Amino acid sequence: MQIVTIAVLLFALLPLVYYLLRLYCVIGYFRGLGKTPPARWSFMPAASIVKPVRGLDFEVYENFASFCRLDYPEYEVVFVASDPGDPVIPICSRYILLPMSPVWTAINWWAR
Repeated sequence: MQIVTIAVLLFALLPLVYYLLRLYCVIGYFRGLGKTPPARWSFMPAASIVKPVRGLDFEVYENFASFCRLDYPEYEVVFVASDPGDPVIPICSRYILLPMSPVWTAINWWAR
């Protein structure tokens, strides 16, 4: 009977040991976090963001504008619509008129 009691107590202590080990690892992680220098990338390749669009949503102009305000050195945004009569196309076309705007609008005329 005493062996069973000891086994149950040891089994009950396992979660405590697990959480103490996790706490030790978290403390070690945050102590070492300040010692590592931040990564500095010297090469950042050009990127293309392809954004499929269809229909009008709430604050669609501001949603699309967030793609044009990225903190990235060289990128382009391509808005793609499947219907040439889609009401969102004039809104996407406004970004092309902005100076220094890396925006394209593509319409898939053959998709149905």
